[in-house]
Amino acid sequence: KLKLAEQRYRAMFENAAEGIFHLAPGSKLAAANAALAEMLGYSGAQAVLNAGLVVRDVLVNPAVEAELLSRLKAFGVVPGTDVSVRRSDGQERILWVTLRAVHDVRGNIEFIEGRAMDVTDERRIREELETNRERLRLALETSSDGIWDYDVLSGQCYYSPRYFTMLGYEPDLSEQPRE
Repeated sequence: KLKLAEQRYRAMFENAAEGIFHLAPGSKLAAANAALAEMLGYSGAQAVLNAGLVVRDVLVNPAVEAELLSRLKAFGVVPGTDVSVRRSDGQERILWVTLRAVHDVRGNIEFIEGRAMDVTDERRIREELETNRERLRLALETSSDGIWDYDVLSGQCYYSPRYFTMLGYEPDLSEQPRE
């Protein structure tokens, strides 16, 4: 029964879509699954372990290691946080990392458990969206055209300030007309 439970746990660890890892003292990578290996640019779990990595080897900003360890010592966990890493091929990626300290009987950190997801594309898309929103805001503010927009799904209307002034009204954006 115990052997079956071990096999199931091992299969879950190895086949998980998110990167799962253990860090030994000195922040040395002691265990990793295939997903983490892929995020770091290695061909498999054994390849990333054979590289003998420590956390500072992959961090774009090595000072982040001290900050994460400080938070782990103070709170025992570091809930999801963005960490910029450099893959083996030199490419920079952003990982959403969660860490948990596992303590020995004396209260010292014995090892660190971690999970990671590559969120590089999501962060890039969010940045592009914010840039486009700012461009649209500036275009609407500086345009001499009166602009309105109707959201069919929500039934909400947007009217630019110029829309009101073209009709001879003071722009009151707190009470937008609905029709």
